[in-house]
Amino acid sequence: MCSMKRGLHCAALSVLATLATCAPDALEALGEEAGISCSFLQTKLQAHKSSQPEHFWSGKNGDLLRTGYSPHVVKSLLEPGPDWSFEETEKSVAPSSVENGIVRAAPVIDKDENIYLASVSGYLRKFSRNGTLLWKYTARSQIPAVPALTDNAVFIATQAGEVVALDVAGNELWAAQAGNVSGSDTWSLTAGDGVVVAAVSTIGGKFNDLLVALDTNTGKIKWSFRPDYYVYNFLGAVKDGSLVFSDSHGAPYRLDLQTGELIWKNGPAGSQPVEAYRTTGGAIVGPNGVVYVTSNAKTPAGDASGYATAFNFADGKRLWRAATEYAANNAASIGEIVNGRLGLILGIGDNPDPPL
Repeated sequence: MCSMKRGLHCAALSVLATLATCAPDALEALGEEAGISCSFLQTKLQAHKSSQPEHFWSGKNGDLLRTGYSPHVVKSLLEPGPDWSFEETEKSVAPSSVENGIVRAAPVIDKDENIYLASVSGYLRKFSRNGTLLWKYTARSQIPAVPALTDNAVFIATQAGEVVALDVAGNELWAAQAGNVSGSDTWSLTAGDGVVVAAVSTIGGKFNDLLVALDTNTGKIKWSFRPDYYVYNFLGAVKDGSLVFSDSHGAPYRLDLQTGELIWKNGPAGSQPVEAYRTTGGAIVGPNGVVYVTSNAKTPAGDASGYATAFNFADGKRLWRAATEYAANNAASIGEIVNGRLGLILGIGDNPDPPL
């Protein structure tokens, strides 16, 4: 296993090591609360059939289940280097403590293989697959969030609490105020079934503590929901007309996407009491109808111990909970490994310091 305590660069090493050291029988016992500390969890489940959106990568983790799965495989090694690159050199559109040029948001990719990239400085750019800049949109404030694509629009959210809809040609369709301010770290917009969900802050912008849903066609606010604890890097999954997410303590929630009504919520470890420790992880939904949440709990030494916890999508009941070797500060990814098995992959480790 990776011996590095800090940083997420140990995640790939832990996956490779665990493939060789964690026996399938032991992994299957996770459903029986074996408590094995593995960062790569494998179960005998149905073959992965991801509900791919119309676009190649419509938001954070690719699809609306937030699986991080793609059917497309890299056909060659990347040793020759990139075909093209981009560097943000423009100054921020608004004063901020964040340095100019920072790009935190993941890119999204439409059905025509065009790439949309938002920078913290406040710009959204659309590139062709060969790196040609097709257009640039300048927001009225910085853009901390990962954009989201629907059939014919791309959505961004700014640090000033504004949600903006653009058509694929870069024209502004509407702009709406979801709140006074939004957290400056990298959370993700969710857009599906005619609803776009943003996270905003009512506590000065350090953390987001309120979810706001808007109509994708008009920008009209449909509902808002305040979880029990703030959501740091909000990541919302959509399944069967529901929104699934977790808060900074690792507690999962399922809401009706159209009304915001709470369907169920549970504790980070189900009914088992734990002393939660802040996580920047999140919740995803597997193709097997299971919600997987990454969370942290406080150890006797006062630091974080990571966990992956599975919940039933239908009723929120805890299925199993397994410790990870280090802190769990990223949402998991799930996909087919071999012989129809699903593998849950975790990037584990303390969050790195901000870039200089």
